[in-house]
Amino acid sequence: MQYALIILEGSIDESIVALDGMTPLEAACTPNIDVIAQSGRVGLCAASPTGMRPCAASATMSMLGCDPAVVDPAQGPLSALARGVETKPGDRAWRVTFLTAPDGVVSSPAAGSIDAPEARAVVAALIEAWGTRAPDLMERFTATSVDQTGCVLIERGGAESDRVDLVMPVDLVGENWRDGLSSGRVLPAIERLIEIGAEALLDCEVNRARRAAGSAPVDVAWIWGGGAVMQAGHGFAERFALRGAIVAESEHAVGVGRLIGLDRVPISQGEGLESLGEAVASALDRYDVVVAHVRTPAEASFLGDVGAKVRAIEAIDSKVVGPVLRRLDRLDRLGSVGTNERDEDGFRIMIAATADSSCVDRAPLDFPSLVAMGGTWLEGQVSRRLIERDAAASDLRVEPGHEILEFFLRSGLRVQFRKPRTSRQAVDEAPE
Repeated sequence: MQYALIILEGSIDESIVALDGMTPLEAACTPNIDVIAQSGRVGLCAASPTGMRPCAASATMSMLGCDPAVVDPAQGPLSALARGVETKPGDRAWRVTFLTAPDGVVSSPAAGSIDAPEARAVVAALIEAWGTRAPDLMERFTATSVDQTGCVLIERGGAESDRVDLVMPVDLVGENWRDGLSSGRVLPAIERLIEIGAEALLDCEVNRARRAAGSAPVDVAWIWGGGAVMQAGHGFAERFALRGAIVAESEHAVGVGRLIGLDRVPISQGEGLESLGEAVASALDRYDVVVAHVRTPAEASFLGDVGAKVRAIEAIDSKVVGPVLRRLDRLDRLGSVGTNERDEDGFRIMIAATADSSCVDRAPLDFPSLVAMGGTWLEGQVSRRLIERDAAASDLRVEPGHEILEFFLRSGLRVQFRKPRTSRQAVDEAPE
């Protein structure tokens, strides 16, 4: 058996007047996703546990078999995992994100065009200011893994402290960043570091140069997503007797993949979705299960660009789903049952659409994830599309949502007959 799982982050939305009352998923032309949905099964998955604010990380965790009610979906630990930051048990990891906030009002959840040398200079300025004005805190905190978006902040022994809810950068857009500090959802030590950092950035060398060049400065280094560090896992192969990989650019997706023991498949730079789609398709030659995570619909939602969201969904269909189906060479067999008891030549593919924010007002959406599954022993009785109203009308509902992976990999199959594929390196190095 071969398996492909493609997650479309933030593709769910509300009915939109500009689309004649349709959602972006309804308006998009998606022939490849349609053939999977119409020949297989469509339904709903409760990706975020009741009472938990829906977010991209919790939805991805659920899709990959982790219960967000048990495993904290905080961004800091996932970023540390994704970046390979060295940590110790008892540490807490925080995500530091650069914000642009003219007159205090956050205009972007990231500082946009800042480059790597500028980012390193900004973090150096922050460390200097923190060390000067809060030396007691800097005995506990270490900034590491700097990139154009910010860095990771490791707090030694911080896992023993009380956990607080996240104030995510996206929540601050259009608001004064200081309102986030007064929300009661920021620990005093973190509040102090944020305030010191904002003062230090007012006249730092990088920002002076950026203002002179007409570029947006880094006004705030927002610290968020704190959680106890996690170790990369090795349980996926043991749990499912399958070898898996993930193709993704989002840190939380890469972090969740590492957490459960998936290999990361690199994506060629500069080719966009074409490169991602080719990476997924080629990885199917080496792995039993390949997960693809694409966040372009979520990015369009944040920008409030309805047309871009529709185009993003269509591009995923043609540049990611299409190549995967062609590599599987199974378009004519979608909806078929296994040809023998052990399903040795079988395949399955699942498309998962998750909720993030509304494209109209950028407000968070509390809607279950949509799933469409096709392939061996996944024949549907009713022809549906992967759209909100069709999924809501289906009797396929997976709750708790983290059981969806096991349902996708195992439901209806008689046995798990094969050992996980060994890596190509292991094969090459095997004794003759």
